[in-house]
Amino acid sequence: MIRASNRCEHLSRISWIYQRCNNRPLSTSSRRGAVERRVGEKLPDVPARTRFAPSPTGNLHLGSLRTAIFNYLIAKATGGQFVLRIEDTDQSERTFLYQGHAQELLNTGHAYRCFCSAERLNEMAQSKHAAGLPTGYDKRCREIPGGESESRARNGEPHVVRLKIPNSFTPKFTDLVHGEFKPPKKSKSASILAGEDSILLKSDGLPTYHLANVVDDHEMQITHVIRAQDSAGQKLSKRFGSNDLSSLRESGIFPEALVNYLTLMGWSHKLTDDFLPRETLLNNFDLRFTKGNTQMNPAKLIYLQKRFAESYAREQGQQFEKMVDQLFDELRPIIRTLITGESSHWDMPLGFFERHADIFYDRPRDPKRIPLRRDLICGPIASSLLTFRQEIARIRYEDWNIIEIQKTLNALKQAFNARLVQISHNDVPTAQNSLYQYLRWALYGGRPGPDLASTMYYLGRGKTHERLRLAENKVYDVIDGLEE
Repeated sequence: MIRASNRCEHLSRISWIYQRCNNRPLSTSSRRGAVERRVGEKLPDVPARTRFAPSPTGNLHLGSLRTAIFNYLIAKATGGQFVLRIEDTDQSERTFLYQGHAQELLNTGHAYRCFCSAERLNEMAQSKHAAGLPTGYDKRCREIPGGESESRARNGEPHVVRLKIPNSFTPKFTDLVHGEFKPPKKSKSASILAGEDSILLKSDGLPTYHLANVVDDHEMQITHVIRAQDSAGQKLSKRFGSNDLSSLRESGIFPEALVNYLTLMGWSHKLTDDFLPRETLLNNFDLRFTKGNTQMNPAKLIYLQKRFAESYAREQGQQFEKMVDQLFDELRPIIRTLITGESSHWDMPLGFFERHADIFYDRPRDPKRIPLRRDLICGPIASSLLTFRQEIARIRYEDWNIIEIQKTLNALKQAFNARLVQISHNDVPTAQNSLYQYLRWALYGGRPGPDLASTMYYLGRGKTHERLRLAENKVYDVIDGLEE
């Protein structure tokens, strides 16, 4: 790995996914055998040297990770090398290298200095836009004689270095998956490559990404460049809250399960099982990439998560111990909070856990029937349900504590009592008790447990809101049945 700057935080995010990939390196002989089994197929017949160069800032998303995985697999399956390169073009220790290559392009006539000011470029772009023309550079400095260009540069005149693309140039290359590739004449990529003399060195002497990326590949002897055809992560973001790597790590997804899942997005195999541990992937990987956009299937990731969990449990190794530790780490804060607030109910550990077990479920276990009288269901309680849930939802995450929850409950109780007085209900105490019973049933299945405010606090904001929503739907189902 070549680092251009101190990016420890970024590397820590990436290293999570590779920790399982690199802990059992293949031997040289096994890598050579993998190459021999691929003779005549699409996989390169020489060791491939690939790289993954993510952005040095921001989160690593699934589309980028999938690209990294394919680069890794091709390199390892051919007995080659995979390089993780953290790029930072604003760092000076490699600037001389980029400037040297830019000078070589100038010397051979493949680049030129552009002395146009920013004001002139803006005016040109606006004029072209008004005329309905592409706003790219008009190549005004392209024909400046070399001697004049050198003299103006030595005198300190501000300039950039641009790539000199032939006017009749048609970009094309051979792709190992798609064959010979030539962008459509009217496509954006074709117009950029064929018509735009891209900037290689900026006026401060630092390289642009266009130059630095290519020079780094050249200097590092990268043999194959693999890029994604489409983005990944949209549907996973709905399932896990985000499509970046840190979110999936925090949710407990195994690195190997994620690698397996992303590999299946855009790659096909002839095996009978989609469960593909690292060794299986390396021994069967080739370039059978599917063409076109891939389809996300979060259920597949959960399936693979379970398969890897079964494998780890059979092995009873380090990964299994991590699973055990992870579960305890998830439960420990909740258990500490429960014991702190409910210590007066501590008799025996298992008895205490049984009393509060519903806290750990998505919904109450085997809840009792709705504890509401027939006349109350269609009365003040039913009309207060939606308001109650909406007011609870107004409590912000950072304010979710017993004191704030109790304040909201007190206000709702007062509003409910006022509603009873307004409609002249003939049994106020019974109605008030029914509301309490309803909330106990909605949140805890009607079982004894902590007081309402404490119960809601232990459940958490999201789980409280969801249990109230489910209970509300059941009440309205009952109402609909009574009205038929």
